Amino acid sequence: MNIKTLFVGMILAGSVTFVNAQTTQTDSAAATSQTSNPTIDGLKKQIEANPQDTDALAKLAGAYQDASDWTNAIETWKKISALLPDWAPSYYSQAYAYQSAKDDANAKLAYEKYIATVKPEEIEANKKFSLCIFLCCLL
Repeated sequence: MNIKTLFVGMILAGSVTFVNAQTTQTDSAAATSQTSNPTIDGLKKQIEANPQDTDALAKLAGAYQDASDWTNAIETWKKISALLPDWAPSYYSQAYAYQSAKDDANAKLAYEKYIATVKPEEIEANKKFSLCIFLCCLL
């Protein structure tokens, strides 16, 4: 898998999720486990077939976040971090999920890991990407 492609995809997904961050509810894992989510179910089957599929894992973590299932989102982001320990967005996403679950202590630790892991070229790329998004919104 191309890490740059995954990183850009996560930036896009993260920007959408970030907008939603202030309006999401706390962890509803109990409600989520009672109802079936075809997206989550399909991704779980895909990961069962290939547990190393970081692209599918990232999609699954995003699907858990969309469902406000913070516990499973955190666990999935941790799996990605174990597979890609130098991939900073996984730590950022963990921090976001912890924060959404009202676990500020672990959110702080994950944000610190993100800061320690992010590479300068990723920061510059993100600045340029954010500027492009901002300018597109003005049009």
